[in-house]
Formats: sequence, structure tokens, C-alpha cells
Amino acid sequence: MLQSLIKVAIIVLSFKFVWMGMLSKCKPHRKICTPTFKKESTKLTQHDFLEKNDLQCCKKILVSDHNIHFIQKGLFSKFVELVRLSLHNLPLEGEAIKNSLGKGLNLTHLRLKNVGLNNTLLESLLPSLPKTLKLLNLMNNSLTYFSTNFISNTTVKTLDLSQNQNITMMLDKEALSLTHLDLSHSNCEWKTSQESKPVCKIPNLLVLNFAGNRLNLSTFDNRNDENCFWYLKSLNLSLCDLTEPIINESFSFFPNLTSLYLDGISNIEQFPSFQHTERLTKLSLNDVKCFVNPTLKNINIFKNLKKLRRLEMQNWELHLWDETELTFLFSPMIKTLEHLDLKSTGLSTIPLVIKEMDELTKLILTSNNISSWNSISENTNKNLTILFMEWNLIETVDPHSIPKRVVEFPLEGNPFLCTCELMPYKNWVKERKLTKIIKDWASKYQCSKPHQWEGKTLDMFRPKITDCQEFNAYVITAIVLCFLMVIIVIATNIYSRRRKQNILKKFQYTQDSSEKRKLLSSS
Repeated sequence: MLQSLIKVAIIVLSFKFVWMGMLSKCKPHRKICTPTFKKESTKLTQHDFLEKNDLQCCKKILVSDHNIHFIQKGLFSKFVELVRLSLHNLPLEGEAIKNSLGKGLNLTHLRLKNVGLNNTLLESLLPSLPKTLKLLNLMNNSLTYFSTNFISNTTVKTLDLSQNQNITMMLDKEALSLTHLDLSHSNCEWKTSQESKPVCKIPNLLVLNFAGNRLNLSTFDNRNDENCFWYLKSLNLSLCDLTEPIINESFSFFPNLTSLYLDGISNIEQFPSFQHTERLTKLSLNDVKCFVNPTLKNINIFKNLKKLRRLEMQNWELHLWDETELTFLFSPMIKTLEHLDLKSTGLSTIPLVIKEMDELTKLILTSNNISSWNSISENTNKNLTILFMEWNLIETVDPHSIPKRVVEFPLEGNPFLCTCELMPYKNWVKERKLTKIIKDWASKYQCSKPHQWEGKTLDMFRPKITDCQEFNAYVITAIVLCFLMVIIVIATNIYSRRRKQNILKKFQYTQDSSEKRKLLSSS
């Protein structure tokens, strides 16, 4: 019995050492494996991987931007550890992808971007897809039709059909595993099967990217049995061509929404109240084609967004808003906001309300008209680490006006005034060892004034120490007093000498007079 246990222990230990040896052997090869072509070839084979890769260790394979038309049959089944396969920008012909997969693959991620897939090739490929697949990316092919029936019996959670022109998305069978769907820039049309009792075919969908498509918003924004968007957490409608305008009641049927992207939207009749999307934490409103002036109604457009952590408002005309109006606008999320993007909004200073945003970690103020500020300082915004202020009108920077925890503070494109007042900022950058900024000294940070430094970089601006010495008022007073004391001492000495000389002369005169009298009396 004891001998049997010893044998089992030896076998287990041997297996452990062999397994650890395999792991250590594969450790250097856990990067992405790519082929090496010795000559221009139109066929991808096993030999193309042997030079730089160990076939037993490749977990990820990327083949992109080659003139590959054919792939060796069953090639990828030879990579026993393969879980992620990416084929990008390849002019493949026929059933090359299907034939290359082989059997026994345990892929979790399959990306087939711009590889010439059409409807026929896709349908022939589908039966060969591994049952372990979690992500299927078919971006930028020639697909015009996709059915949820294709993935109804799979474990695919993420499906990317973006940039397939004029694609019809057919919702005809439940795809219960699907949680992420990307149909952006595909001119997509939704269709549902004709049923007596319609039901949602993608009930677990959490993330939908529909950017750049033509859209009737009521298709999504309604509450019925077919609506699959009630549980959505992220919705991207940026650059959509809306057939009906956004109004105050829009987005009323997305109670679980946490992220909403409306960049570049033009058809806005009224700004939505977000009354039924109170869970929003991310809102992107960059470059909305709507003039939002500071009316009593508009300063309260965010009043229901008390959980917002990220807000983007690029290209809004906020220079038309005064400090009081901006405070009303941002006050609902003042205690929660972590990321604020106000790029190209025409601001001439940093709004005072920002100093009250204690949770703010990133502030973007690029391409404005800011020359100075008195709102934020080293004693405010204790969590702010990133502050972007490139391409403003900043001539000099007082380090005391920068929050203490800021480690990324790019200022390229500003018209720096290269005088002694700029030296504290230069010293601050070097003391903080902000290497990215220091790296850009030689190219992106330039002096605009005075004339002798115009066009030269901050790296070249190195005034003499004596030129920038600061004189203390007490020191100056002491020097003046010392000078006066020296003058007084000198004057006193001169006066004393002259007085002694006068006394001496007088004494001599008196002595001479008495001697003369004696001589006269004796004679």
C-alpha cells in the first residue's frame, strides 16, 4: 500500500514538474504570434510561423495587411493553445477562413476585419465556428444580412457588424447570450419576424453602438414586448441621422442607462430632461448641432443627473454663459463629476464652479481663450491629476495656481512670455519630473515674447541667474541704512578733523601772541 502511494506521489510530482516546465517554456511566447514571410507569398502556411513562434505556446495570432489569398487547410488547429485569432485586411478568396479553422479549436475571440466576407461565405463559415466563442468581429466586410438565428445556439456575447454597408439585422430567433452589439456606420435596418405574440429576441443586450446610422428614435425609445432596450446600460447614437427630433421627453424608456453618447446630433428640438435616466454616469454631448443659450430652462438641463461622473461638451458656446449660469448648469453633479471635457468652448478663464468639484480627476480645457485664472489653485481639487490646457492664450504660469496632485499638465501651443516670471513654472516642471512635458520643451513649447526670445523654445530659454535674482525689500532697506550710516560716519570724521584743526590753529595763534607780548615787555 505504501509503495503504491509513493508511486502515485512520484507520478503527480513528475506531472507537476513537466507542467511547470511547459509553462516556463511558453512564458516568453505569450505575446501575439505573427507570421514571417521570406518572400512575397499569396498563401499562409505553418512554415510562416516557425521562425519566431512556438506553435505549442501561441495563444493569440494576428495576421494583417498582407497579400494573402489562401490559407493552409486546418492551419489554426495546429496551435493547441490558441484562444484569439485576428485576421485583418486580407484579400482572402473562397472558403479560405472556413478551411483554415479545422477541428478542436477552443477560440474565444475571432476577429475577421475586412477579409472579403459576403453573405454566402458567412453562412458556410458559421457551422465551423467553435462553441467556445465569446466575441465575433465581422467589421468592414460585404455583409448585407445577419440573423440572430446565426448565433442563437452559441455563447457569443459580443458581435461587431460595424461598417458593413446597407446591412439588415433580422431579429427572428432569441440570442440569449448576446450582451454587446455594434452596428455603427452600417446603414442598418432593423427587422423582426412576423409573430402573433412578438417578444424581444436579444433580451440580455447591455451595450448598443448604433452611431452613424439613420434612425427613428421611437424604434428604441418605447415600451412594448418587442423592445429589447429596456435593460440597456450603454447607448451610442453619435452622428445619427434622426428622422424625428429629440424632445424634452426623449430617452424616457431607458431606466437602466448609465452611458449615453449623442456626439454630432443635429435634430434637437428640445433638450431632453433625462428625468427617466437618473442612473446616467457618462454623457457625451460633443459638437451637438444645437445652439444652447443660457436661458432659465437651459441652465437646468442637467438637474436630474446627480450621479454623473463623466461629461463631455466639446464645441459648446460656453463663453456666452456667465459665472452664475455656469454654476447652475454644473451644480447637480458637482459632488460626483470625475471627468469634464470643455474643449473648444470659448472660455476665457476656468469657471469658479470647478474648484468645488472635489472628485474631479481629469479636466480638459484645450483650445480655449484662457490667459489666466483665479478659481483653482494648489489648495483646491485635491483629486485632480490630469489638466489639459493646450492651445490657449497663457503667457505665464504660477505654480501655486496648479492643484497639488496634477502630474499631467500639457501647455503646448500657448504664447509664452519668456521673462523671469516664467522661471518658477520651468522649475516646477523639472522638480515634478514631468518627463513628457520636458520631452516636448524642444518642439512644442515656444516663446512668443519678448522680441529677443520670439520663436525659441522654452528649452532654449535660460536667462542668467543674476538677471532673475529677486531683491528682498528688507535687504534693500538694510543696504540703504548701511550706506547712510557710512555717510554719517564719514561726515562725522571730517567734521571732527576740521574742528581739531581749528582748535589747534587757535591754540597756536594764542601761544604766538603771548610770546610777542613777552618780547615787547622785555625790550
